[in-house]
Amino acid sequence: MSAQTPSTSFTPDTDCPDRCGSPGTAALPADDTVPDCHLTAEEHTRLTGYEQDIRRGLAAFSEIATVVFQIYSDELYRPHRSLAGYCALKWNYSMSDTSRYKRAGEVLAELAGTKTCPTTESQCRELAKLIPGTRRRVWEKLLEDSKDGKVTAAKIADAVQHQPKSSSHAHKVSTHLTLSRLAKTSNSLGGRNVTPDVEQVLKEIVALINTALQQPK
Repeated sequence: MSAQTPSTSFTPDTDCPDRCGSPGTAALPADDTVPDCHLTAEEHTRLTGYEQDIRRGLAAFSEIATVVFQIYSDELYRPHRSLAGYCALKWNYSMSDTSRYKRAGEVLAELAGTKTCPTTESQCRELAKLIPGTRRRVWEKLLEDSKDGKVTAAKIADAVQHQPKSSSHAHKVSTHLTLSRLAKTSNSLGGRNVTPDVEQVLKEIVALINTALQQPK
């Protein structure tokens, strides 16, 4: 399955050039793989589709950003120790490349379906400073107030100054997502050439996490 990408073209900033065609030289880790961690057949098929999207969209920052964020959200990078490690070994992206794509992809995913999507990296960078869940409201208000339908990064930055940057709610949501990913990883390790004692510990970890996840966000 291919990731859904915004229909608008994405124009990188001149001071932060798109390096999809010639990505930054990555510092390749000596051993980035996670022993005995494998994707399921369905996950492997999904990852293959996402990687095809990246190959097809070498000149489209928005497509790559959206797919990189989807790989991160679905944890399809987990045979590697990190998303950055996967992107370094697979695409030769530097850590800053990966961070830039993931950050922009998160913003584009939240704004999917809006009449007009951000078209520059600087727009996404400023919107990323807002608490998830508030970006669409701020973006749509800026579009509404814009006489020519154009919203510059400077206008976004000004709007961001009047918005809350963090909150206990945002922290709780972040913790909830982290616990969810930890539970998924622990489940995937169960039964993979581990001793009965280790498998029992993993089950107990998952049970404790599931209890914590039942708490209100």
